[in-house]
Amino acid sequence: MARATLRFWYGGLLAGLLPVLLLGFGYSALADRPAFVFWALTVGVAWTVTLRQGVQTGVSGARLAGRLLLLLAAGGAAFAGLEARLF
Repeated sequence: MARATLRFWYGGLLAGLLPVLLLGFGYSALADRPAFVFWALTVGVAWTVTLRQGVQTGVSGARLAGRLLLLLAAGGAAFAGLEARLF
């Protein structure tokens, strides 16, 4: 793989996956509810798969960023729904 591609891959994982996992695991520890861990794992897997597909197929950076942001928006909406339902 080219160096720029590796930087894009690892940067994308760090920028998207780390905050999602920290939010889900931290919220689960505070609320003592395993549902938030499952949310974090689900959104994390979807993020990784979307990023991998985009890098592997050569999708442009702006289009891939749009897809990933839509994924985060849907994940945020699911998180809010989960929080409203459990509290």
